[in-house]
Amino acid sequence: MKRNGKIELLRFLMSISVLCFHIQKMISKEIKPKGDIHFAFFPHGAMGVEFFFVLSGFLMAASVFFAKDADRKLPTGKSTILFMKKKFMAVFPMHCIAALGLFVATVICNDYTLAKSIKTAVYSIPGLFFVQMAGFGFKYINNIEWYLSVMLICMCIIYPMLRKWYETFSRVIAPLFAMLILGYVMHTYGRLVGVSTWVGITYKSMFRGFSEICLGIFCFEVCRYIQNSKIDTKKRVLLSLLEAVSWIGAFGIIMFTFDYKSNIFALAFMAIGITCTFTGLTYGNDIFNKKAINYLGKLSLPIYLIQLMTIEITPVLFADLPLKAQMGLTIVTTLVAAVGLLHLTELITKKKKIKA
Repeated sequence: MKRNGKIELLRFLMSISVLCFHIQKMISKEIKPKGDIHFAFFPHGAMGVEFFFVLSGFLMAASVFFAKDADRKLPTGKSTILFMKKKFMAVFPMHCIAALGLFVATVICNDYTLAKSIKTAVYSIPGLFFVQMAGFGFKYINNIEWYLSVMLICMCIIYPMLRKWYETFSRVIAPLFAMLILGYVMHTYGRLVGVSTWVGITYKSMFRGFSEICLGIFCFEVCRYIQNSKIDTKKRVLLSLLEAVSWIGAFGIIMFTFDYKSNIFALAFMAIGITCTFTGLTYGNDIFNKKAINYLGKLSLPIYLIQLMTIEITPVLFADLPLKAQMGLTIVTTLVAAVGLLHLTELITKKKKIKA
């Protein structure tokens, strides 16, 4: 699919919301106030991950729907392997560089002994290959990468069903899965967020990812339906208003101290927003379809991967500064490190391609 400038900007903003959530959790260690509702430092920033799960499902459905004739003729098993290989290799080189940087920073900043360093490295092996959320989460050093593990495992389950029964799965099974699983999670736990809760056969976060990827698949079908409908000026205005309200609602929940039941409403806003934005029929697309904004979108993954390293290092280097200054510097150093990680990865992968 052609890049959508609005989505690229949203990818950047959602990665920043996750970063700010982790900064608030790991550096300021603030406890979210209960009772009153007021503006705060991204108390629900973890919900940025929901955006990426829904977006992943949307783009996977688009990949299957727009597949070339040669790809359609491949056996489902082979097609799944090729799809997962592509997804794995899209993140693996950058992920390895970020993991190495974090390991070095953690060992130095925490004065690890040789024995503890070796133990940390060994326990990180499952996470290095994104299988920690299958139940092998021994304490992977870059533990916020649980999202990538869940995404890849869930896609490996969903993709063959989507490819084999596209229409039935995308229009019937996917929305049913999304509704029933999300309903179970909210009824049982009262929130979507949370990573390490074990629910008997897997982590709760696996349910979270599976249902939201399915939701994204359904959003793609709704988007196609809107695109194929007759849209006059009045409907375009309404669609643009719905898009704006959805994103204002999503970020409003992320940045205010609502209780955790608001998670499901933020997710609904994101799903509606992604659907409206990808139609390409809302106003303002030309404003956002710029190279600079596309570049910000590309930074979303390195921001996600490198943030634990900068959160580890910055408070140590600037321990004498006030807490708010440390938090601000962590955001700046993460952005700088993300730019470096992006270009270093591109440099290494391009060299490999040239040699091949």
